[in-house]
Amino acid sequence: MVASRAKRTPPRVVLDTDHVLSALVLTGDATEALRRGWQGGQFTPLASKATVGELVGGLAWPGFALTADEQEELLFDYLLFCEIVEAGASAPSAPARRSPPDLPSLDLAITGRAKCLVTDNRDLPSLATELSCRIVGAEEFLARLEPA
Repeated sequence: MVASRAKRTPPRVVLDTDHVLSALVLTGDATEALRRGWQGGQFTPLASKATVGELVGGLAWPGFALTADEQEELLFDYLLFCEIVEAGASAPSAPARRSPPDLPSLDLAITGRAKCLVTDNRDLPSLATELSCRIVGAEEFLARLEPA
C-alpha cells in the first residue's frame, strides 16, 4: 500500500501592496514567482477592504498607463485567489507607533492570522516580537515557498 501525502493547507500570507502591484504589472523573476505562487496555491493571499483600496489606487497610477478594463482585469486576477478578511473587526490592533501607510497590512496580518507579512519595508521587522506572524522580505519568502 502506498501512503498518500496529507494535503497541506497553504499558508495565509499578507503581501504588501507594492509587491502585489509589482507582481501584477511588472516583469521579472521575483514578481512572476509571487504571481505563480498565489495562482498555483502555494500560499493564500489575504486581502481586506483597506488593502484592496490601496491596490485599486495603485493600479490607477498614471505611470502604469492601464485602461480601466486592464485595471479591473488585473485586480480580478489577484482577488480570485485571495481570502477576504474583515480586518480590524475583532483582532488586536496593530502597534500604535506605525505610520498610516503600514497599518492596513499590519492590521490584515493580525486579523487574518497570517503566517507572514511579505514586505521590503526595512522598518517593519522591528515589530517581530509584537506580532503573531513573521515579517519577511520577498526574497526570503520566495526562497521558503514549497513547490506546488
